[in-house]
Amino acid sequence: MKAEEPERLGNQWIRLLASFSPSREVLQQDVPWLDDVVRAKRPARLPVVLTRDEVRAVLRQLRGTPRLMAILLYGSGLRLLECARLRVQDVDFERHQIIVRAGKGDKDRTTTLPTIISAELARHLDVVKKQHDLDLRQGAGWVELPWALARKYPNADREWAWQWVVSGHSVPRRSSDRPAPPPSSPRVCRAARR
Repeated sequence: MKAEEPERLGNQWIRLLASFSPSREVLQQDVPWLDDVVRAKRPARLPVVLTRDEVRAVLRQLRGTPRLMAILLYGSGLRLLECARLRVQDVDFERHQIIVRAGKGDKDRTTTLPTIISAELARHLDVVKKQHDLDLRQGAGWVELPWALARKYPNADREWAWQWVVSGHSVPRRSSDRPAPPPSSPRVCRAARR
């Protein structure tokens, strides 16, 4: 493992661990040459970023819920699953912010709600609310709740605040059906990726 020999980072770590583990831990001997090893550096990768014109061109091609999701992803900096798992109570139109719950690293955070999408999102939520009310009248209209909230609040799964912003279903469900799956279901994610 000399500095002049090019070696992939993964290979170097495997070799280093193979020589390091038995010597230092099993034999309880110090390995002095280990300090002189030149370690491979991870190559810097630049992210692929679209220009504003390219983003506009993509957004012009989208319609309906995929367009709404794409604008939320781009304008709020949401990840795909964060957008798909967004609940009605997490959108604050008054403060122009979105609360992301259990995002990357299982952390909560707030982000901005793009003003360009506020009116369209409000109209979308009106349609979703009408569908939810219809579902409730038909004995359905519930969603999966996080953690143990279903036991703590038995009727919360039917409350409007807990409903998904982007529903995983487009048809009313019967009361015998299971609760609506989280919108991270393959159908919703496929539509968002298009």
